[in-house]
Amino acid sequence: MTDSKFLSEKEVKILIDKLPGKYSLILQALYASGCRISELLSIKLKNCKILKTHIEAKVLGKGGKETSLILSKVLYAKIKTQFNGDVYLFENTNTGKPITRQLVHRTLQKIGQSELNRNVHPHQTRHSRISHLLKNGKPLDAVSRFANHFDPSFTAKVYGHNRLSSKEILESSID
Repeated sequence: MTDSKFLSEKEVKILIDKLPGKYSLILQALYASGCRISELLSIKLKNCKILKTHIEAKVLGKGGKETSLILSKVLYAKIKTQFNGDVYLFENTNTGKPITRQLVHRTLQKIGQSELNRNVHPHQTRHSRISHLLKNGKPLDAVSRFANHFDPSFTAKVYGHNRLSSKEILESSID
């Protein structure tokens, strides 16, 4: 069993497929936005702005800093239909309050154990999304802004774990 703080793209897809409907949508939104679970679950419908190409949701991030999360219109529509909240995007219709992060954590952990044989928690989607963006060649400064990090050097330090393969090293040498 592995406890890596990163999920592969394949593992993210497996979890999306295997999680129950509402939790699958939560995981998709976590991965797409790269946000923290508390930020995602605190999204109020009144703070969602429908733009031409996407949805922008204003939330209070780490340190009380206001930030905007970006969701696709398609994902937003699925979430609204599935959760059908009056106040929150991810609302528990029985209580009128947001879904709790503990419930998301427990559900994700259970499916992670059964499907991937590993410990999985919601914050791994953030780590994984940032890591995948860097691995796929997105500029460090842009990824740092996406992650709402104060300094790109922090992003590089935490997520700069990519390694060149021996083949890549040999192909780039001057022989």
